[in-house]
Amino acid sequence: MKQITLATLLIGLALGNAYAQSTSPPAPPAPLSAGEEHVLGRTGYGHDWWTRKRIQDLGWRDYVEEQLFPDKINDAPLERELAQDPRTRAFRLTFQQLTAKGVQAGGYGPNNQFTYRNGLVRQEAQYEFFLRGLHSRRQLEALMTEFWLNHLNVDAGGGQVSRYFAHYVQAIRANAFGRFEDLLIASAKSPSMSFYLNNNQSKKGAINENYAREVMELHTFGQDDQQGTYEHGDIVALAKILTGWGVDNASTTDGFRFRGAQHEGGDKVFLGKTYANNTAEPTEGVAALRALARHPRTARNISAKLARFFVVGPARADLVKRATDTYLKTKGNLRAVLRVILKSKEFMAPENRRTKVKRPHQLLISAMRSVGTKTLEENYEDRKKLVNRLANYTEQLGLRLFMVPPPTGWSDRNDTWISEGTMLARVTLLRTLYNNGAVRAEPNFKPNASKLTDKELVQAFKARILQNAPMAGTTRVALVDYLAARKFPDPALKRSWTMTLVFSSPEFGRY
Repeated sequence: MKQITLATLLIGLALGNAYAQSTSPPAPPAPLSAGEEHVLGRTGYGHDWWTRKRIQDLGWRDYVEEQLFPDKINDAPLERELAQDPRTRAFRLTFQQLTAKGVQAGGYGPNNQFTYRNGLVRQEAQYEFFLRGLHSRRQLEALMTEFWLNHLNVDAGGGQVSRYFAHYVQAIRANAFGRFEDLLIASAKSPSMSFYLNNNQSKKGAINENYAREVMELHTFGQDDQQGTYEHGDIVALAKILTGWGVDNASTTDGFRFRGAQHEGGDKVFLGKTYANNTAEPTEGVAALRALARHPRTARNISAKLARFFVVGPARADLVKRATDTYLKTKGNLRAVLRVILKSKEFMAPENRRTKVKRPHQLLISAMRSVGTKTLEENYEDRKKLVNRLANYTEQLGLRLFMVPPPTGWSDRNDTWISEGTMLARVTLLRTLYNNGAVRAEPNFKPNASKLTDKELVQAFKARILQNAPMAGTTRVALVDYLAARKFPDPALKRSWTMTLVFSSPEFGRY
């Protein structure tokens, strides 16, 4: 039989298919339909036991509706762990504790006591992010928190931005389904954003335009097709309106402090409207940000970006119009806009399925969810090792999570994440992740590799991982031929390789 190398297999799949279209109890008896699998893949980080059972019990429409109200979903097992895990301590500290003198050189010291050091809070945010992606029943909330953190991107690679980043994550999550203007204002007031785009430095007589420019070009109006919506004078005016917006290290709420003495005096004209001077409180800035959020241009930009995130195809234009109309009618209610998109015919259309390449962390999380990998049951040290491994692998696949320097954030374009080189890296890292139960990451799904034929073994993993979603015949043949051409010393190794190959298939790499 002709020898098939791993590189040959992966390149052949890429060219031939062109990338074509907690403790887990036993899987529910009925496999997911292709449509149900699509919903779970596009509204979260793939399926696990709970989401498979839930969507079958409710039906896909009611499942989506429930996900739009995350506070009504019981997530107690995960929240209990997050509340006591020593590696999420930054989420429980006040601004004052994070900035206390004498702790900057620290870390986790004797008795696991927390002290701040450069980048540690960002590491904790990555840790928390992976645990939520892996185990939260509030999958849409986890996904939308990622979406808005990317839309309102800050580079948490170190320094002051990183120090406050856990609070930034919490502020974004808390507003992910509310009105866009409240989300925008929460971001503007946060110390992480203030330090990242230098608005804390902007004061009377020394205006800094960075934040004012990005909030218009990226966060609200967008960069394309401005049609004369604003000019540079509006950026200057908004920068003046937002002077005096600073950071309060002793804050018990949002870390924001308005310093009237640093606020630029006089009335300002922004987008044709006069904002009366107020050095007593930040009413000028709040009013200007609300006006930006309610502008028709913002409504269209935000609705289009959300639609692009969930729907691919030429039929999207009408969906964007319906979403924009809903945004304007509800004054930017993000839950209402998401409902229009996620319950649309365009979202559920077969041609919208498996049209997006999974981002690196999404690939790893969805793989682990599909086969029921345990992490919450691990002790804290083993859990930390596994999650750190996920963060490292994500970086090796091209994404430094929460460490993207440009304000534009990381890309959602398919060609950003896939190439012949990244395909080989994906299978290599997935294989390493599950190698001999490393850090006890062995999945609890173990077909009997000694009794099943190669074809049956591939089918067993395909049925569990992809459910009833289709797998191309060429993919099946390539995987079976690859297994047949290798000699495996024991059934466990063969099982592990088969699972990795299904994870590396074009069908699993897209969602």
